[in-house]
Amino acid sequence: MILVNSIDFYREILPHISPRVKIKWIFTNTLANLTNGMVMNTLRTILEFYDRGLVSKIGCFDYNMYLTLKKAKYPVEYIMPDIKANHKKNNRFSDIAIISNDYDPNHSYYNMLSALCMIDYKRVKINANMPATKKFIEDFNIKAEQISDLKKLEANNEINLYVNFTNSEVYKILKSMDSSIPCIIGNVDIFDSNKYLQEQLVLKSDDDVNEIAEKINSVRKNRDKIFKEYEKFRRIYLINSEKSKEKFIK
Repeated sequence: MILVNSIDFYREILPHISPRVKIKWIFTNTLANLTNGMVMNTLRTILEFYDRGLVSKIGCFDYNMYLTLKKAKYPVEYIMPDIKANHKKNNRFSDIAIISNDYDPNHSYYNMLSALCMIDYKRVKINANMPATKKFIEDFNIKAEQISDLKKLEANNEINLYVNFTNSEVYKILKSMDSSIPCIIGNVDIFDSNKYLQEQLVLKSDDDVNEIAEKINSVRKNRDKIFKEYEKFRRIYLINSEKSKEKFIK
């Protein structure tokens, strides 16, 4: 049996499951996000049930979280999350989209909006939930359109911006890149194995407005090379992801 993160129901059923059933538990959050009390409580719950002898193995989507638990002598495996590849390629649209959440303090939302004031663009697609975001857009005369449908928000864009301090979901990055939409990101280690993709898509400083603007302009110039490198990266990532899942399940 494989559990993911934590819900109250787990606590009720786990003590009643036969000892013959192996229980494995996946923790999807990042090490940096343990500052969030709810996330920390989820990890504590997983470790509690391991200490009680009810969990045989822990899986982590975050490599640093994996290293931390491994050093603490827990039976942990690193799982590289993946999605079904999208073979439908994106045409060259002109919109920029911010696919982060404006209500998440770990997402560098207003810095991404600010960067748009430093570049040429036709329109930015957003899904704004906070009144402060709408006020910010008005004050700085940003050409934004509200798109409530997340699928429409993330699709058919020139570039997707997903610059976060933490709380990034890897599947969003893969989905964007698989659709031939360059995705500029913050503090994520997904492209650490490819120097060129790291240079082009990953910010050195997540709150540097100038760097966000520079990355957008650089991606526009180097789009073809970015996706040539991404094709090589994606083939290797898929193989390693499958291996990591098989290792966890064994």
